[in-house]
Amino acid sequence: MGRPAMWRSNKPLARQKGVTLVELIIAIVIISIAAVALLQGLGIQTGRNVDPMIQSQSQALAKQYLLEVLSKSFFDPSADPRLDPTLSQTAINTGITDQTRLGSPSRMAWNNIYEYHNYSGAIREVAGPLITEL
Repeated sequence: MGRPAMWRSNKPLARQKGVTLVELIIAIVIISIAAVALLQGLGIQTGRNVDPMIQSQSQALAKQYLLEVLSKSFFDPSADPRLDPTLSQTAINTGITDQTRLGSPSRMAWNNIYEYHNYSGAIREVAGPLITEL
């Protein structure tokens, strides 16, 4: 039993061109699974990319504060034993721990490093205005 005579051909069967509906659905499912996995990975990575930016801003800010503190004198200018060798030890100790300018909103008025002792104020510019972005 074979094909009817009108369907028979001596030519070899031509190769099918294109894709079937089943192959197309399988390809769409595979591509969608890969896309979901890729987008989830990118979402997690985006969240992690913010942390290095914040860390670098914090490090730059800490470096600026450190440079500011290091630019100040260790002694209060009124009690610097290098400038006035006749000062008593009590006057020197009082001059080192002088925090009379600590209440000033501007750190530009601070003249020795002890005035930064226990400084935990908000992040401000040297002249005093608050930096609200940080």
